[in-house]
Amino acid sequence: MARLVSFARVPVVLATTIAILAMAYPNFEAELGMFCTANFSGHRDLNLFGRQWWRPADDRVVDLVDEWQIQVDNVAHSLGVILPVETKESLVEGNVNVWTAEELWVLASDHDAAFQTFLFNVIAAARNATLTPPGSGTMFVTFGPDDNANATKSLGGIKNKIQRNEELRRLANQTRRASSATSGVGDPPASSSATQAAIVAKLGDALRGTLVGSTLQLLNALVNTLRSQAEVHGHSIVFDNKFTRSRRVSYVGGYVGVHAKIFFNHVILAEVQLHLRNVMDGTTDCPKEYTHAMYRGIRDGGVNKTAEQQGNRATLLAFVFGLQRPYEMERKRDQGAAVDLVRRTSTVASCEPDAEEVSYFVFEGLLLSYNETAACLDFMTSEDYTAVSVWDAHTRVFVPLPDSDAPDLLDAAYAVSASVAMSLMQPAVPTVASSSPDRPWLVAVYCIPVYVLVLVGMAIGIAKWRRRQEDGGGDGRPAMGMGALRRSAPAQTGSSET
Repeated sequence: MARLVSFARVPVVLATTIAILAMAYPNFEAELGMFCTANFSGHRDLNLFGRQWWRPADDRVVDLVDEWQIQVDNVAHSLGVILPVETKESLVEGNVNVWTAEELWVLASDHDAAFQTFLFNVIAAARNATLTPPGSGTMFVTFGPDDNANATKSLGGIKNKIQRNEELRRLANQTRRASSATSGVGDPPASSSATQAAIVAKLGDALRGTLVGSTLQLLNALVNTLRSQAEVHGHSIVFDNKFTRSRRVSYVGGYVGVHAKIFFNHVILAEVQLHLRNVMDGTTDCPKEYTHAMYRGIRDGGVNKTAEQQGNRATLLAFVFGLQRPYEMERKRDQGAAVDLVRRTSTVASCEPDAEEVSYFVFEGLLLSYNETAACLDFMTSEDYTAVSVWDAHTRVFVPLPDSDAPDLLDAAYAVSASVAMSLMQPAVPTVASSSPDRPWLVAVYCIPVYVLVLVGMAIGIAKWRRRQEDGGGDGRPAMGMGALRRSAPAQTGSSET
């Protein structure tokens, strides 16, 4: 039934597709090449994953990172804080009554048409709010360049996502065992009996779509309209603003966007991504889709450190290229003073020790720390620097994570504040067996209540024993002490026997 209803949307889908193609990059890779050559002395000589990629010259990587930081700060400044923020506790709902990938796919298909209608209504409401004419291509919804007619993820895609989550759980368990990061930190440790059904219940993108705006103002309008429309229809919603979080997490390849998770119709989790048109224009020839093959290849492993580093630089270049376009549009609309102010005051990428910053994240019972200075040095130089560490609850220190594991865990983790991280580092329950032998007085302090109870118990026992000795023997026979004799003597009367 859902597929039949979708056919009624063919005219809308065709109109949207025409608008997307009309506003797409005329020749994405050619423009990217000119941008790379003119600004970062780059070359198209990186051969990875079956194709060639543009990359910056090694001595211009610092400039590239600085420019990305400026562009991301510019967008983050425009969007502000997007609430409610997604955390581990913010969206407790899950997909209802589904246990397998096939059941989840059917559930998503049943709600496909309603979800598409909801997103098209968000676009219409945002156009009304911003007085944007329809058909202009400045705001639109897309469900991917491969299948723009359906919001449901393919069954194969759902199965791959489930498998990926299972691998992440195994990785978290292996890391926990290796680092002795046991209890008292963040989430409860993942159970060894965790089943595929538990992963299916929390899979958040079996139903998905993308909202696209051509300018910062329109992107902001889409965020606000999506929130208000979700609230009106009773859908729970949370946001993950990667324009701010991405500077601290594992997106060293430059990925940016705003992700929203919605509990749609109270039965299924759905994902809505919000992008600038020059980052995601609905075709395969745009920064987001161009870099996806590189992201997937690096994520799945099989490349050495040098290739991974060069690959991340190539994707960072593509995102800087995309972000540069709306930035230039803002300047041309007589807003250059405000934008330039953001450029001058923005914190650019720096690997100086005094610029060191540490952020904290939680995933599957692990507390992770992310050292931005080390990440910067690792990205820009040929040396190995450890950016991500895991808290070891036994030794009470952060233990470095292998570079191959760190991006996967960080990508799935939730950010926490420094104060929350400090509280998670504290032992949940004080124990006598302290791992700090230089503080033996702690043992005495912990044992004082026990000593007091023992002494009180002994005093009570001695008192009872003495009382029993006075009152009678312990074998049940009458006691022969003076007290017993006095109590057993007959009372004297006033007469005497004659």
